[in-house]
Amino acid sequence: MEAEKTNLNILPSEPQKRPDLLTVLCVLTFIGSGLSFFSYLVFSMSFDSISEVLSESEIDLPGMDMILNTPISFYYSGTLLFGISFWGAIKMWNLKKAGFHLYTASQILLIILQVIYMGQYGFPYLSVFITGVFVLLYFRNLKYMS
Repeated sequence: MEAEKTNLNILPSEPQKRPDLLTVLCVLTFIGSGLSFFSYLVFSMSFDSISEVLSESEIDLPGMDMILNTPISFYYSGTLLFGISFWGAIKMWNLKKAGFHLYTASQILLIILQVIYMGQYGFPYLSVFITGVFVLLYFRNLKYMS
């Protein structure tokens, strides 16, 4: 009987299953941060061309003045921070707590970046709300991560 207990203890443990909520959060983050990373990257790489086309355009698009008046450093910084956010989601997908910290720090820095560079257009309440909800829900799933 004692030998049976010993044999059971040496069996490999079953890998921990990712909770459904964490899966949904990660997929949403992959989409949001991935698309944002890509668009910020493209915009920062072709900033001069896009700015020229928009400034010469006769079409007045909503937010165009904001895009034209925001320095390129905002888009470079955003590219980096969205990349970190995406990387954090990958780590959380693999149940690593470090991903939560990467994600949370990058999201907070993205809000600060918006306030610094675009503060004259108003406070980003929606960004703060969405970020807060995601961080809270990710935080509730920390117990499943190592």
